[in-house]
Amino acid sequence: MSILSLMTQRPDGVIETLAERDHMVEGNPVNYFHNGVAALGNIRIALAAAGVDEVGSVLDFPCGYGRVLRMLKAGFPEADIVGCDLDRDAVDFCRDTFDVEGVYATPDPRDLRIEGEFDLIWCGSLLTHMPAERWPVFLEFFASHLAAGGVLVFTTHGRRIAGWLRDMVEGQDGPHERKPAYNLLRDEILQLLEDLGRDGFGYQSYPNRGEYGFSLSSPDWVVRQVLERTSLRLLMLTESGWAGQQDIVACVKTADS
Repeated sequence: MSILSLMTQRPDGVIETLAERDHMVEGNPVNYFHNGVAALGNIRIALAAAGVDEVGSVLDFPCGYGRVLRMLKAGFPEADIVGCDLDRDAVDFCRDTFDVEGVYATPDPRDLRIEGEFDLIWCGSLLTHMPAERWPVFLEFFASHLAAGGVLVFTTHGRRIAGWLRDMVEGQDGPHERKPAYNLLRDEILQLLEDLGRDGFGYQSYPNRGEYGFSLSSPDWVVRQVLERTSLRLLMLTESGWAGQQDIVACVKTADS
């Protein structure tokens, strides 16, 4: 199969049932399903790079209401799939709709108990909302739940998103209203961009959401986080690889870890 086919081929048998509460649909189911296919395409590329021919077990964390999980279910029909999320209604929907195992997440993954190891872990748009100090916690959690030779694929907000934010506020001196799509104030965006330029990472928390907000991370900063995990080997980093927006990062669990 060509790289183009790996990236764009929609698997047969995708369940198209949507949850009413799934805010990711945003009135555009065509784009919703396109983003799910794009995620699966990147996952296929990562598996090929790792030399993984068969996937027997998959963890989707956070699974939401199944934007990517439905593609994983269709793409790996023989695999045992676990969907995990803080949103219990989303977990219940995925379990009942896609016939997968559902696990309720905990705010701190160190308190989360998931049995077994996985050949594939997909983490879409989670670290994009975490402060820097939470990254090692989640990366260690994922590494500890990967089988030897298993593949972790996660997404980040990189230079493409930073550019969009910069365009939003460039030349503006007006009211500090929250910007659409990212729910950030102008001053918060300026601080994010300043921190990104200085440290390679920026984070702003959302109001009343605790340790949940919006992060920007440069490719070199992300690579350093992976390289600090001796149990993970970097496979690839593709800037704006997920539907032209978030960066895609793929790692493999080393056999001797």
